Amino acid sequence: MDFEIEDNKENRRYEAKIKDVTAFVEYEKEDGITSLLHTEVPETLGGQGVGSKMIEQVFLKIKAENRKAKIQCPFIQKYVDKHPEWQAIVIS
Repeated sequence: MDFEIEDNKENRRYEAKIKDVTAFVEYEKEDGITSLLHTEVPETLGGQGVGSKMIEQVFLKIKAENRKAKIQCPFIQKYVDKHPEWQAIVIS
């Protein structure tokens, strides 16, 4: 599945619009840190790798902005556990 996330700054979330529905990652940004709070993937998109691809794109944006990520979402923590290459931008 091919999509690109967008930063919806007004709602403080990264969004992916797919098949007329929106998956998103809620965040807060402060002092060079992006806290990743919650991931939501609609049921109709479940099991298709949307969440993982979305998280990868979020991490790419955070890295490109020279920020650090603070994970407060269990789904994202599981992703990082499986993809340790992202540990370099994650702080506790």
